[in-house]
Order: sequence, then structure tokens, then C-alpha cells
Amino acid sequence: MVGTGAIAQKHMATLDELGIRRRPWVVSRREEVAKDFAKFWNFDRSASDLDKALGDPEVDVVVITSPSPLHVEQATQALEAGKDVIVEIPVGLSLASIERLAGRAKEAGRRIFACHTMRSFPAIRMVREKMLANEFTVTQIDGTFAIPRRRNQGWNGMRSWTDNLLWHHACHQVDASLWLLGMPSIQDPIGMLGRPHPETRMYMDLSLGFLCNDGIPVTHTLTYNCERILWRIRLVGEEDVLTFQNGELYDDSGLSLLEPFDIRNLSIQNSDIFHALAAEQPSEFDLSSVVPSYAVLQLVDDCLGWSDD
Repeated sequence: MVGTGAIAQKHMATLDELGIRRRPWVVSRREEVAKDFAKFWNFDRSASDLDKALGDPEVDVVVITSPSPLHVEQATQALEAGKDVIVEIPVGLSLASIERLAGRAKEAGRRIFACHTMRSFPAIRMVREKMLANEFTVTQIDGTFAIPRRRNQGWNGMRSWTDNLLWHHACHQVDASLWLLGMPSIQDPIGMLGRPHPETRMYMDLSLGFLCNDGIPVTHTLTYNCERILWRIRLVGEEDVLTFQNGELYDDSGLSLLEPFDIRNLSIQNSDIFHALAAEQPSEFDLSSVVPSYAVLQLVDDCLGWSDD
């Protein structure tokens, strides 16, 4: 396990559920934090040196939950050490870096999985099943994502690094939209940026949109300027309007269509990934299956000049 933050804790809780008990190493930037994490989650060893853990033949799989700017570099290190990799979203902060990473995985003959967790949400899966069964025909998608970052806070307190509204949280929204639509090609990408935070300089507000090749407009608005999470995708269809919100799914009358699901629950995602590894089968979370979503983000990035700011 690389990283010891809130999402690492969620991964560990899921590994307990799955009965995965072999835990040779946890790696964190601060050794004392790694030691505490190792003690709590029953790891054999802890370190601040990733190479030390990667050199251990007991390690088969590396889960990367570190700050976003480190994902590509650490995933590359793990692949070159002969390990399979599970990397938290975003896999990288540019399409070119992600494509290079995919190439490294192919050269190394190793698997790399991307934690595009919305693909595992029961509500999103239900909508996809309706679409595949021709029971629901989408004509428009619009989404809203709001998560507290005014004080650069994460789930478990203040962060020492800044988040990325486009490549991290918009990635969730864009990928879910494209996955539901069958990963279509897109046209006319647009983006609009709000003001950066006066101290951290991270962008706090973003709107983006594009048109799918079959004439379906997709728009998403995202913000860090809030005090509570709102995770919503509204799917307008010929038959109904379905709304995913914070783990639930509603029809146009407001009727809930399934039991609420914790949006921080990684059990479906991780079960799929570890089953795919053990059975040597494809997964909905294979890196190759999510690259088209990063291609869309890169087009929006190019429109905004985000990476050049």
C-alpha cells in the first residue's frame, strides 16, 4: 500500500472484507505515519522508501493512493519492479503520461487497474443495464459535483498538497458519462474556469461540456466552494429522467429505485479487480478501458490552458 490517507483506509477495509491478509509493506512519506498505519492494519513492515518495498519478492500487487502528482511515477516504478498495479484516480495529470504508463505495462507484461469507482456504483450500473437492454435511451447528461476544499481539506483533515478539479473530480463525471454511453467519440469540447484559490492557487470552479457523436450533449459543473458533498448525474431519456445522487437513484417522480449505497464503499470495485487478477480475465477497471476518458480531459485541458497556467 502506497499512501496512508483516507482512501487508503477505505481500501484496507475492503481488503479485510475480501479476506486478503498478506500485507508485506505500507509506504508513506512520513515513517511515523507508515508505522502507525502498519500497526493498525497488520502490515509486516513499513517504510518511507518505495524502492525498498518494491524490491521485496513477497509483494505481488501495489495499490497507489498517494497524492495525484505522484501516481504515474510510482506506478511506473512498480511496473518496472515486476508488480501489478492498482492506482487511484486520477491515473495521471496528462493524456501523454497515462499513455506512456499503459505502454510500460504492456512492455512489462503486467496488469494496471484504474480506480474509476463510479463504474462500481449500483445506481450507475442499473442505468447502464437499462441502456444495454434498450429500456432507457439517453438524450442528454448533466452533472454536478461539489466537494469541500475551501481550506484544502480532504476526508480526514488538512492536506499538504493541492487537488485537481479537472483531472481528479471531473474525471469521475466524464468517465461515468462515457461509460454509460459506450465510450463514444466526442465533438466540440468546451471548458470554463472560475478563479483560483488565493492561497493554494488551485482552481475552485469548473464547467465543461462536449457533444457525443450521436448527438447527445454532456455537461458537468464542479466546485470546491462548498461545505458538503453533492455527487449528482442527471440522465434525461426518451422514457424517463433518472438521477444519480450521492449513491442513490431516482426516477422523474422522485421514487428511489434501489437501496442507498455508500459512495466511499470500494467493495464492488476491488472485488472485480482482484477477481480479474486471479482469473486472468479483463476488468471494467483495466487502464486501457479508461484511457478514452483521459483523452476527453486532455481536450478540455487544451481548451482551458489548464496545464500551462
